[in-house]
Amino acid sequence: MVWNPFAGKLRPELDEAWHSLFENNIHVTKEDLQFHNITSLPMASDGHGPNGDEEWVDQLGVFHELHCLKRIRHWVYRDYYLENATESVLIEESAHVDHCIELLREAILYHADTTLSGFRWIKADGATHLTVEAPGYHICVAWDKLRAWNDERAVEAFESGVLAAPDDSQ
Repeated sequence: MVWNPFAGKLRPELDEAWHSLFENNIHVTKEDLQFHNITSLPMASDGHGPNGDEEWVDQLGVFHELHCLKRIRHWVYRDYYLENATESVLIEESAHVDHCIELLREAILYHADTTLSGFRWIKADGATHLTVEAPGYHICVAWDKLRAWNDERAVEAFESGVLAAPDDSQ
């Protein structure tokens, strides 16, 4: 088996590998939001980016999907990650995981990987079992370039003062 920093025995290095995947939030322009037909929250300070354009906070779908995969992983290993969680936290986490499963189901359907997966026989526990392998050629995004593009636009949306204060008149 090939070593994978994102799988295997629960350990601090595994959590660090998963954490390294995330730089979720970015600043975008009004034109970006209009192109994708979405709304978001405006940035605070003067509300303008380096080009003088008004800016909003947003997130690429890939980072939401990775967040959801990590959240499901934490749910699977909840005895480790949620060891001291209260009942109300576990109920909230369960609902969050349901959201994540649906988001990933949609993502898998929308980005359907058409790579062929072959079959082979394996012997385990004295019996022969059928298994699926997917060593085929996948079409991949240039992750390093995507990550660099995202990192250039990174913002800490959950940090105080980054987003414009809510309008209490609504």
